[in-house]
Order: sequence, then C-alpha cells, then structure tokens
Amino acid sequence: MISSYDELTPESLVEYRFEDVTRACLILQNMAGHDVPDRVFDVFLIAVLTAIKTSADPDRAVSNLERWSHRVGNRLSTYQLLASTPFAAEILITVMAASQFFADLLIFSPEYLDLISDTAMRNRPRGAAAMLADASRRVSIAKTPNAKRDALRRFKAPEVLRIGVRDLVGSATLGQTVAEISDFADVCCRMALEIASEELGSSTPRFAIMAMGKLGGRELNYASDIDLIYVHGNGDLDFDPIKLAERITDCLARVTDAGFIFRVDLRLRPEGRFGPVSRSLASCAAYYESWAEPWEQQALMKCRFVAGDSEIGEEFMRLVQDFIYRPKVTESFLTSIRSNKRQLEDKIERSGSADRNVKEGVGAIRDIEFAIQLLQLSAGGTRPEVRTGNSLAAIEALQKIGLLNDDEAGDLSESYTFLRTVEHRLQLLDERAVRTFPNTEPELTKFSRRLGYSDSRAFLDDYRSHTSRVNIIFKRLFYGENAVVENEQTALHAWLHDSSDDVVQRAATDELRARGFNDVVSIMNVLKRNVTTSEYGAVPPETRDSFYGFLPALLRCAEQTLNPDSVVRNLDLLVQSAPSPAALMRSLVETTDFLRSLARIASDYPQLWTRIVEHPEFLDMLAEGPGPNDSLQNPTLHSAESAARWMRREYFRSATADAMELLDLPSVHAALTNCAHAILDWALEEAKSEIGYHGEIAIIGLGKLGGAELSFSSDYDVMYVTDGDDIAGANSVVKRIHGLFSADLPQCGAPRIELDARLRPDGKKGPLILTFDGYANYYASRAETWERQAMTKADVVAGDRLLGDRLLLIIRNFVYGTPLTDEQAVQIIHMKQRIEHERLKELSDIKLGPGGLTDIEWAVQFLQLKYGHKNRRLRGTNTLQTLKSLRDDIVITQQVWDTLDTTYRTLTELRNRMQSATSSEVQSLRTQCRDVFLRIFQI
Repeated sequence: MISSYDELTPESLVEYRFEDVTRACLILQNMAGHDVPDRVFDVFLIAVLTAIKTSADPDRAVSNLERWSHRVGNRLSTYQLLASTPFAAEILITVMAASQFFADLLIFSPEYLDLISDTAMRNRPRGAAAMLADASRRVSIAKTPNAKRDALRRFKAPEVLRIGVRDLVGSATLGQTVAEISDFADVCCRMALEIASEELGSSTPRFAIMAMGKLGGRELNYASDIDLIYVHGNGDLDFDPIKLAERITDCLARVTDAGFIFRVDLRLRPEGRFGPVSRSLASCAAYYESWAEPWEQQALMKCRFVAGDSEIGEEFMRLVQDFIYRPKVTESFLTSIRSNKRQLEDKIERSGSADRNVKEGVGAIRDIEFAIQLLQLSAGGTRPEVRTGNSLAAIEALQKIGLLNDDEAGDLSESYTFLRTVEHRLQLLDERAVRTFPNTEPELTKFSRRLGYSDSRAFLDDYRSHTSRVNIIFKRLFYGENAVVENEQTALHAWLHDSSDDVVQRAATDELRARGFNDVVSIMNVLKRNVTTSEYGAVPPETRDSFYGFLPALLRCAEQTLNPDSVVRNLDLLVQSAPSPAALMRSLVETTDFLRSLARIASDYPQLWTRIVEHPEFLDMLAEGPGPNDSLQNPTLHSAESAARWMRREYFRSATADAMELLDLPSVHAALTNCAHAILDWALEEAKSEIGYHGEIAIIGLGKLGGAELSFSSDYDVMYVTDGDDIAGANSVVKRIHGLFSADLPQCGAPRIELDARLRPDGKKGPLILTFDGYANYYASRAETWERQAMTKADVVAGDRLLGDRLLLIIRNFVYGTPLTDEQAVQIIHMKQRIEHERLKELSDIKLGPGGLTDIEWAVQFLQLKYGHKNRRLRGTNTLQTLKSLRDDIVITQQVWDTLDTTYRTLTELRNRMQSATSSEVQSLRTQCRDVFLRIFQI
C-alpha cells in the first residue's frame, strides 16, 4: 500500500488494477507540487488511491482526476478537503470512474465537489417543490429571454449531478432516482412554458403539456428524450399555440454554450410527425375516436399532465381514458399489439444483440412493460385501480386484483429494478441512450464493476437469471398459456382452396388489409397463381403443397416490413425463377431468419434486391449471414475479372449487413475502407507488372478514403508518391491504375468508382505523381489554406508503407506545424460560404445543407487546425473518432459532442440507405447541429 509520493512507481501501482501503470504513475506524480506541502499531498494521495483501488475504472478515474486538478482554484484547500474527508475522495473517484458525463461536469465546475460531498444533500431526496423554487429563482434573476433560457440550462448540471451521485453511492433506490429525474423534467417543462409564454406576451395561455413514455410514468432515465404532447383549448385563443409549442421545444432542446435541457420527442402526438405540434382538445378527441391505431392506445397509458392549464390537462386525460380502456379488448387489438411486439423482437434479433440489449432484448425491460400493459388494457375498462403509467405501481396493482400471482409480481418487480439499474449505468457513462452492454473484455469487466460486481462472470450470471425468468413470464402473460400466435391465416387459406365464396373472399381481403397490404386484389392474384396455374400450366402438387406451408411465414415476415406488397411480389418472382420452387420454399420456411432478411431487403432496399435477382449466387452468402469476410485481408486477385467479382461481393456483403442492422456505422465504414485498401493494392501491383516498373509507389488516401469512412457512393480521393528517378514510368503506372478503375473493373461488373486526384499539388494542372522532394517543396512554398484543411484526412492506403509514412510526416508538419492564423480562419469561413452559395441546390441536402455532413466535417477540421498544433491527440483522420478526442480533451462540451456525433451518424446512415432527411426529428437535429457549427466558426 502506497503511503507517500516517494513510493510512487509503476511497480507499486500494479495492485491498483491500472491498465497503464506507467501513465497512471506519471499523472499522480505530476499532481504533486503546485504549492501543496508534501505532507498534505501524501495524505491526499492515500485517500485517492484507497478509493481508486475499489473503483470501476482506475485509468478513467485517474485521467479525469488529473483534468479536474488543473481546474480547481486552490489546490491546497481542495487537497486538504479530500485528505481530511475520505468519503469525499471516495465519492469523487466513484463518479470519475463510473461516468464521463458527471466527470466532465465536475471538471468544468470544480466547485460542484462541495455539492456532492455535502452529506445533507446526498442523503435526502429533493422534492419537485424545492426544485421548482430553485429554478424559478435562477430564471427570475435573468433579465433577457436568452438569459432566462440559459439560466434554466445551467440549472441542469448541479441537479442531475446531485441525483446521479445519490444513485451511484447507493443513497437512493431506483424508484427514488427515476422519480427525482422525472420531477426535474416536470419542473423544466413548467419553466420552459413560463419562459415561452413570457416571450410571446401570453401570461396564462389555455395550453397544457402532457408527458408520455417514461416521463409520463415518472420513471425517466438519465439520457432519455422526453416524449411530449401539446394541447390547447377549443375556440378562439389570444395566443398562437403552434408558436408557443415550438418555443417550448426550442427552450428545452436547443444546444448552446450553456448546454441543453432535454431532447424532446413529439412523435407520439396525433398523426405523429405529420400532425401539428399542438392540437385543440376537440381535434384530439376527433382523432382518437376515428383515426388512432392500437399502438397509440397502448402508448397513451403513460400519459400524464405536467405543466400549463390544469383544466385543459384534466380534460385531455378524461378523453384519452375512454379511448385507452375499453370494456372488452378485441382479438384484432391483441393481434395488432402482438404483431408490433414481434416486429421489435425481429429487429433486435437481426442486430445480434438480443442477449445484451437491456431494453429490447430477450427477457429485458420491454418484455416486462408489454406484459403488464397488456394486462392493464385487458382489466382497465372495469378496474380503474390498474390505470397507472408507472411500471412498478402497475405490477403492484395487478397483484392486488389477482392478475399476477405473488411469485410473478415479486419476480417482475425485482427484475425490472435490476434491469433499469443496468440501463442507468450504461447511460451514465456518456449521457447517451445506450441499450447494449459491452461483450468484450476489459470493457465488460469495467461495466460490471460500475454495478458493484467484482467481475463480469458474476454480472452475466445475474443478468441471464433475470432475463430468463422474465422471458418465461412474458410469454405466458403476453401470448397466453396455449396461444398459437402463428395460426392466423384461416380465411386466406379457405379462399385459396375455394375462391367462389364471396363471404370467404371478403374475409380473406380483410385479413390482408389487417396485415398492412395496400393493393389487396393484386396480391391475392399473386398468391392464387401459386396454387392454380403457372405459365407452364397447372402448378405441380409438390409446389402447391410447399406453398401452403410457406404462406404463413411469408405473410408474417411481410407484415413486419414497411412495404408488405413489395415483399410478396419480389419473393414470388424469386421463387418462380428458382430451378425448384418447392425446394426453395421449404428451405425458406426452415430458415426463418434468412426469410426475414430477404423480406426486409425486398421491402426497403430495391437496389439490393436487383443485385440478388441479377446474381442469384449471392443468396448463398446471404443465407450464411453477411458478416465480416475473413478473406478481406488477403483476397486472391489474379485478374480484373477476379478483382471485380470479389469487390462486387464485398460491397454486397457490407450493404446487406448494413440493411439487416448487423453492422453499426463505423463497422460499415471500416468494411468499405478495407475493401478499398485491398483493391488499390491489387491495382497498383497489376499496373506495375503491366508497365514493368520496379520502383516504389505509395497511394495516399484523402477525404472519406483517408478518414476510413467510405460510404457506398464514395469515390476515392488519392495522391501518389514515388521514390525513384523514373517519373515517366511511375506516371504510366498511375495512369494504368486509373484505367483499371474507369474501364476494366466496371466492364467486369465491379461498382463504378472514380479515382479523384484533384487534391494533389497544383490540382488538375499538376503531375499525377510526385517524388517525396516534390511534395516537400510544394508544401513548404506555395500550398494554400484549403489544402491544410484537406490534408487533415491524409493517410497511407496502398503501396509502400515506409514511403507513404515519410510523406505523411511532411503533410502533418504542413497541417499542424503552425497555429491557424486569424486570416486563415477567415479564408476557411469564406470557402465554406462560397461552396454553399454555388453548390447548394436544396436546403434538405444531407451533405451540403444547413446542419448537414459538411457542417460537421468542417467544424471538426477547423478545430483540428486551431488546436492540433499543440495536441497530437486531435490529429486523427476519422470524423467520429476525432469528435470523441475533441470531447475528451475538453475542446468541445459533452452536449456539443452529442449533437454532432448523433447528427453525423443519423445523416450518414440515411445517405447510405438513400432515405429522406426531411422528418421533423432529423430537422431538429440539423438545426442544433447548424447552431453548433455557427458558434464554432463564430459566424
């Protein structure tokens, strides 16, 4: 056990479980001095190391402790406080190790140490009334509208930190924690309404804010969005309810230097994203009476009034209670709810994380919620006592009326508390709505320690025990003891056997419509052909029998997609073109996961489906699962034909894995970038062999190629460098490489990709390839500011690595050797404005539009140029990784990182899948992103 500074060595720190003992030792040694007497530091060191030894992540703790120590105003008094009160040191280290979000709050505001070390504050809950009084006082002091908003934003940090520390150190139960987070959100909604009303000059608007989801159930998470519905009174109003609603949302969700309060989700309102943001009571009543769907009935169970006119809120609650709770639950309603649940189950199963997703996985939180909500809906029409949006309260109420026995209620309550605690620890790390815990060591061990386990095995054993028993109870409660959920095609089967009965035909038509089909007549004709005739005459008995067995699985998979009609038509074409339709249908029935994958692609990805039809051999690969290819590192490529065939398969493999959500965004980027590296290496060697060139050449990737973030539509931005004197021969090699990509590979069926060398020295006017000295002279004498920015993405992607690395040293010195001047910063801003003016055609453009991908990329590159000359950690080429480095080194705040990271991922995924970026949720993200961009550039 270390007892003084003199004993600090890497060897002595081994027992403290650091992964990097050398770095930890250096950090602790550097914390000494600074006018702190040795005796004080030694006692401080003992207190800190004692806490670190039992912390979840010693390396994270000591790293954050170092950053925090640089920010404290008086090290001597702070060290003395921690030295004299070991529990304060223990709390500080616990927080530093368990939550980067909370650690950053403490680093930005070191004075919060007094808050979390105050025994009185830590050991008692704080009610909504006290929070409201505090928030009102802070806001009332501010004089301008923006100042009032920022005052409310700054209210968040100490309040959430107080709640979180009580949770982390075990001073609060789960119920108390989620209630306090919900109370805090309620207060923020009330204050946002007050601020927005004052801005619009309406003191007492007939307007109510209704909470849904976890806020409605008073069981909010740390990183939850808040689901809201805005309602206003009937008749003439003395205010604009739409403007008021928009201002409230903006007040809560806008990200500024003071942070943000909550992300707001309005998709649960009537008509979802297509409906007005606020509706009158009469309009809501008409909608719920005539247009609402079963899932909305279920969602409204958690509705609760939180702010505004209480009479409006109470009236809304009365009208939705009649909609939610019916005297009798119909079979069609049960079928719809069960179908929705199966779609969620299929999605998480496709992701491969069903055993680790604490919210949506097998036996996880959503299983508990669906089971108890179905019981509430069944009984709530006649038993008002079960009408609650709180899950634990619902379990207790259902137990009291006998719908849950004592064992079921006890197991569900215990498992719900356990799973929500796991969820909270996941979200506390970075204040992100993470649902899946790690599956690799040592991250899983660190996570387990944050939950109080000594190792990952003990945590996994408990987790599996809870989810196993929940899943058993869920299936019994949700599907019934003897439920046969699959047997739902009676009418359709009857019609296929005898289509002359009009009554049966109407029933079959209704069944298809209930499953979500649109062109029902056309689909019925497609299905009928499979049991009556084909273009070759009567359908063989084997094929007809196989189709009857195949039909339930086909319809079940189709109804779980966005476009069931396309699924049936496309799969019918595939089956009919097979050498043995009967054999293919039997195979699909036996491999339901494969059939679900095909259905998803047939529904949502027409270009991928075209590839499958054009290349039926891809079916085998898809059936095996389009995961990473082990041959990617060393593909055997002998010719343009073999290279094109391999490249085509790898692009298809990545696209299908992306479509089936088996790969996250960075993994898709990595797969496409690795493919590019391999094909460029092949092209370089092929060209050298054809030309007879024996010198060394390296290919430098720029843009998305250099940043290892290629998408399916990306070209390759490249530069070439040679070490030899035979420039003419090297130039011939490079021209041949371009010929391979522009002619040979596409002719053999490879994706058409342009090699773009316009970012080389002197652009189009310059030679295609330069020597090392040629690059050195250019960057030392006449390169422009925009080239500094472009070269932040430079990396070696093919050819001779040593030669490429030598050039990278020159490029890095050009980019980061000197600070960015004010004049250069202005040049960058003007260049961005010029690009938007000349090239932007539509504001919704995912890449160039406001809040689009280039806003994020330029913001990151600008910050790299501004701070990278003195911080090597900021010199990465990958946008997402560099964003994280900017956050970790406090160049940007946690909130700014969250906005840019989330927007980048969302827009890139939409672009990869060629989907629209016009939804209100995406637009809200883009608005926040644009605000961040403008603040970074100070425009």
